[in-house]
Amino acid sequence: MKFDNRLILPVFLIICIIGVISSFYVILSHSSVNPQFIMTMNESGKDIDTAYNEKTVQENFGVGLYNKPIHDANYSMRYSKKIQDNELFDGYLFISNQMKIKNEFLVFCLLDYNQVPFENENGSKIITQLLPLEPFEDRFMYFNIGNVSKGTHDFEFFVVMKPNEHSLDEKYRRSTDISYLGSKRINIISGDPMELKLDLTPDNTMNFSSVCGPDYPVNNGILITKEPCSTTIWLTENVTGQDFINYSINAAADNEYPVTFGLVALLDYEQIPVQIDHPGKTLFGALNKGEKISLPAQVRTPAGKGIHELMIIWIPSPYKKLEPAPVLSPGITEGIWSTPSTRVALIQS
Repeated sequence: MKFDNRLILPVFLIICIIGVISSFYVILSHSSVNPQFIMTMNESGKDIDTAYNEKTVQENFGVGLYNKPIHDANYSMRYSKKIQDNELFDGYLFISNQMKIKNEFLVFCLLDYNQVPFENENGSKIITQLLPLEPFEDRFMYFNIGNVSKGTHDFEFFVVMKPNEHSLDEKYRRSTDISYLGSKRINIISGDPMELKLDLTPDNTMNFSSVCGPDYPVNNGILITKEPCSTTIWLTENVTGQDFINYSINAAADNEYPVTFGLVALLDYEQIPVQIDHPGKTLFGALNKGEKISLPAQVRTPAGKGIHELMIIWIPSPYKKLEPAPVLSPGITEGIWSTPSTRVALIQS
């Protein structure tokens, strides 16, 4: 068969194009499985060098609770910890700064949705502790919260990244929504195992000011605003000392399932009441699927000058047993992991 010379150029171009596309695909495929960083032993044989890809390493950190300071699943508390009646509850909080820069982390804990002090490895009893971590550094922090009364309790350790970042830049403020907060939540079972309440009865004394329309954008979470059902996020406020500031917490359930929730308010990372006139510091509620409401809230500003940080934490599925057996994961539709609101800067000049 005689080959037509006029086909040489088109065929050559097609082959080149296929080659380029194939090479590009190989490059993309290879880069997509590259780790964010690679650890190698240096010449000393003792130290580890870390090489990272600046384009793929993002702000991230890891949190865990362990029975011993060993980062191994066998020593993890998983979703529950069994202790004797009125026994001391202690352990190790694991934090991993998976970033190329040094970061500060502030830690605190809630027992049954109330902030409680803990004793650290130095024997100091504190509400919060600041931990600076070097790039890619891991750290175990010993803690104990004292004796825990008989029953099944909800316990959660929180880790706040960049607690002393007080920038008023709008981009930064918006970036704190559902980020810069990690936590580890477990049930403490003191004495004979007991069931937590499986269904939360809505608190009939909880005040809510408005039912938000079906077009309201929040879905399964909260949005902090100045006006009920507003879609404008509250980011900063100029205040004077000891003022009472009114604001709104817009809460919503997913369209696919109902939710139960708890709300915890923090001012400079210490718990305050969500509603001044409501008994107890934590608010609890329940929403039908797709339901969206606005809750009135108040904060009394501190007397000290400076920028004070207000943050609300959404805790899903309160008073639920987190696992049906010690080795099984939760089967709770709305999830168990807490998320933060934006950090609101209260500026006292």
